[in-house]
Amino acid sequence: MSKDKDTVNEAKALEIALVAARESSEVLRKIFRADGSALGAWIKDDGGLVTDADIASDRVIAETLRVAEVASSIISEESSEYFEDSDLTWLVDPLCGTVPFNTGLAHWGVSIALRQKNELKIGVLTLPAQQEQLTAVSGRGVARNGQLWSASPPLGKLAEVAIALEIDGGSEWKRLMSGQLDWLSGVGQVNSFASAAFPLLQICLGRLAGGVFYNISPVHLAAGCIIAKELGIMFTDNLGEPIRWDQNRAIPVVVVGWPEVHKQMMEIINKD
Repeated sequence: MSKDKDTVNEAKALEIALVAARESSEVLRKIFRADGSALGAWIKDDGGLVTDADIASDRVIAETLRVAEVASSIISEESSEYFEDSDLTWLVDPLCGTVPFNTGLAHWGVSIALRQKNELKIGVLTLPAQQEQLTAVSGRGVARNGQLWSASPPLGKLAEVAIALEIDGGSEWKRLMSGQLDWLSGVGQVNSFASAAFPLLQICLGRLAGGVFYNISPVHLAAGCIIAKELGIMFTDNLGEPIRWDQNRAIPVVVVGWPEVHKQMMEIINKD
């Protein structure tokens, strides 16, 4: 990346992100136990599960990103460090899908994005267990496992297709089930993965038509967002407004979908 604060060497930034994703994937594959045998795990102050795998992946990603040619802040699910003189920030989820990872399920991934102010520049979304990776540079399209690639949306109306629904924790489910999830009756099939990286990549591959994410931190979504947008997929809040990436707090509702399905989701979510 350039030492000029106002410019980004996007090719170099992508190279750095790919190295970080590759090294974290190697770490996670070594730790992952498909039989669900016990990992070192504990509960964070916010009630979320964290394991030795989260910390190991976070450490190797941070070490890689720190060697970049320009000082950049790093905001991760597990740690953060800030450089006041830089308008560049890495948004990282070193293990998106800790619960499935910890139970031996394979729907987890690694998410790395580079933000400049409110604009996402780079996205790398990796599913190590499936050997799938999507990458994007703003305005330059998407690559799948290193090859330029484009996707087609699933066929069918919202009532005929499958979407993802991600809600974090029992208390959040309880809150939303008091009327805020009535719109689900208009959906063909609903899938929940306890991960953002996994369903976002499936949406981008055209396997899922969309997804709704409640009360979710930007670090889980940023890489998937830039990839989705490059493919023509809509990525908004529940009012149809673009997501503000310069705010680090949790986003109440994020609606992702191929255009026609996104339109239909917005209509039923906001139906009086």
